[in-house]
Amino acid sequence: MIITYKNGREYDLDYDDKAHSYKVDGIKVPSVTRVVDGCFPKNLTDWALSIGEEEYHNIINEALDIGNYTHEWIESYINEQPFNATTNPSIKAFLNWEKVKNLEWLSSERKIYCDRFKYAGTVDAVAKINGRVCVIDFKTSKKFYKPYHLQVTAYAQAIKRIDGL
Repeated sequence: MIITYKNGREYDLDYDDKAHSYKVDGIKVPSVTRVVDGCFPKNLTDWALSIGEEEYHNIINEALDIGNYTHEWIESYINEQPFNATTNPSIKAFLNWEKVKNLEWLSSERKIYCDRFKYAGTVDAVAKINGRVCVIDFKTSKKFYKPYHLQVTAYAQAIKRIDGL
């Protein structure tokens, strides 16, 4: 896909879904997630050892299933596409959040490339909230973690540059 900046510059962004990797003009660039993980290692080893390998995989797989399902449902919702859904707590929380905001959805699952810092990524959603353009990254975790702030800031930096905001 071609990413076109407001100033006219264009970059050919290629995303490999299976490898979750990006190339820009044929050169591999790190994803926002990879950069953030490098700054904030997950350090799950002690916890995983305390509960055992089988239980660790069960918990991680369940969390991934919930997150993936919720993201797919929200993407379909924003794009006004039908999606067979059973309401789960994450979707209820999203709908309650959306209800209290003055939202105008602009995009979902938007691919970005920051030419200044040479990283790429996929932004969950962009919306105008109370007249301001906001980058949104949906999380299904029980709390906010420090890496989330860096992740959203990286997405916002790229969108500001691309859209000339």
